[in-house]
Amino acid sequence: MNCTSKIIQKRFENKFSYTRTKSEAIIKRVLAPFAFDALAQELETSHFVSIFSDASNRKDIKLFPTLVRYFNTQNGISIKIIDVTSAPGETAEIISKLLLKVLDKNNLGNKLVAYCADNANTNFGGVSKKGNKNVFNKLKQNVPEKLIGIGCAAHIIHNTIQTAADLLPVDVDSVINKIYSHFYIFTVRVESLKTFCEEAETDYHKFLSTKEGEINKEWFYSRVVQFYKNCLDYLRLWLSQFSDIGCFEWTDLNQCVEWENVQKTLEFISEHFTANDIGESALFDEVTLIKNYATEQKIKEWQEMKTSIDLRWVEIFQHFDVQQISFALCLPVTNAPTERVFSIINNIWTSEKPQLTVETLKAMIAVRCNLGRSCEEFLLKIQDNSGLLKKYIPQKSTYRNTDYE
Repeated sequence: MNCTSKIIQKRFENKFSYTRTKSEAIIKRVLAPFAFDALAQELETSHFVSIFSDASNRKDIKLFPTLVRYFNTQNGISIKIIDVTSAPGETAEIISKLLLKVLDKNNLGNKLVAYCADNANTNFGGVSKKGNKNVFNKLKQNVPEKLIGIGCAAHIIHNTIQTAADLLPVDVDSVINKIYSHFYIFTVRVESLKTFCEEAETDYHKFLSTKEGEINKEWFYSRVVQFYKNCLDYLRLWLSQFSDIGCFEWTDLNQCVEWENVQKTLEFISEHFTANDIGESALFDEVTLIKNYATEQKIKEWQEMKTSIDLRWVEIFQHFDVQQISFALCLPVTNAPTERVFSIINNIWTSEKPQLTVETLKAMIAVRCNLGRSCEEFLLKIQDNSGLLKKYIPQKSTYRNTDYE
């Protein structure tokens, strides 16, 4: 709210000023409701959604932010805050009830296709996702359609490295020193490594110290092969959860669209999401048109421009409307957006703000994450919204209320 006062002075009243309590009132009673209303309108037109959840402690308060991911034809993929609340514990029963309450409040039960969270037993019950005492299976029992459980990919990769490193027969520090020793002796090898780092978009830094000694190539290669074998085995174990949605691979638009692949996707959606209204004949016509648009030349152009998948479909959606794409693009790959919310919470809820309530925190996060604009851009957006501006215009009678001052 640091720049809001200047904007209001510029737009409405030159002598305008307000205290922190007035700023809080505007956030809670005007901006946050506006942000949630805008989100509700976008969700109403979305065919499919996914939700994220996680928990974090703030002294004696356990916070549970819930995020929603969806795709629309104007902005592509969107990830926004749908709720922030507190709870007395972190059991599967408590978390599932909170999520079901959010789904019911926003009429998303029939649109939910995936749940994304950390790979904790509380969330998924392990790799196999079996048992009834985890959030995923409790949600499955209470939603009408098939639910896809997606563990955090970043968490999986972290655990992969950790698990594989634990199986190494040598000390990691020793391996690093031997790798460095292999390169630093010869300038040709160093230049080759620098070229590789440049291609991998990684900075090369000289190792500050190393142990002397020759490296045994045969020994080194065998350890490296075993290390990567351990990594791949662990990744395959977790990637098995995505086997039933492999039919959506064509939606990345890295190759020309083929009807056979689209038909498999249609069969999957029709089998598991009976509420859909996708007609096969109309879909075939749309795929034919898409094939004429997304040609090999067009795909090459997207790749050269590094156009993201969702923006490729936004471009196509200017001409067509395919529900299958909103399904594929609403599926998350990592729980990182939730972790980012926790970082924002830590920046907002500092020791200088001990009286901050969860309700106010929810409003502040919604304004910051859901509106996604600078103050100047937000002003341009709302300047024709007379209903919102009436709430925003400072009136002396409003701020005389003792609740604010």
